[in-house]
Amino acid sequence: MHVVKDFDVRMNEFLDTAQRLFLERGYEETPISAIIDAVGVSKGAFYHYFASKDDLINALAERAARQGIALIQPIADDPALPALDKLNRVFAAALAFKSARRELMLTLLKVMYDDRNLLLRKRMERKSMELEAPLISRILAQGIAEGAFKLSDPAEAAMLILQLGTAMTERLAVYAATDLAVSAGPSGLATEAAERVQAVVASYREAVTRVLGAAPGSVALMDDRVVAILAGKDTP
Repeated sequence: MHVVKDFDVRMNEFLDTAQRLFLERGYEETPISAIIDAVGVSKGAFYHYFASKDDLINALAERAARQGIALIQPIADDPALPALDKLNRVFAAALAFKSARRELMLTLLKVMYDDRNLLLRKRMERKSMELEAPLISRILAQGIAEGAFKLSDPAEAAMLILQLGTAMTERLAVYAATDLAVSAGPSGLATEAAERVQAVVASYREAVTRVLGAAPGSVALMDDRVVAILAGKDTP
């Protein structure tokens, strides 16, 4: 029996299924036909929602980016918070989200940084920056007005901070996916990998502090719980 579903419900069904298959098989190795079969609809139904596989990946990137924005928008919009608190809380909110999903975080690090998923990863990174940069820029402009940050172009600084964050994530992916990592299970990272992850996080914090022209030690962004998440020692 043919079941007619609400447009958004069916759309999310396509996106959820595609995301699962991309993570399992890789983007390039997952044909549209596999997604159609897994959802259990006709080819025509797929093309009612997406013009192409490329269109689908753009929709996936858009959804992921908007989920991230939903976390940080209330913080950025809070008129009672000084800019430095906002910036630290924005990054803390993202960390708390990942902390509650440690196993998923490890899996995504390993899978998304596989070369087979390069296009998917780059689209998601680009869309996230497109949506997040204006919020971060607004926080930085507030920080300049409050005297907490010393920089001339908040928009460019926001992009640089996000790009540095992407580079840091790539480094974390190396330690999560190479032979330095014992497994994605309870044992987590080997000691050497955990120490390197800690060094990467510390370097990122220092770099962002310098970009902002902020007082040393004032920018927290992320703490050593990042290592605990990867090592399997953090409990939500």
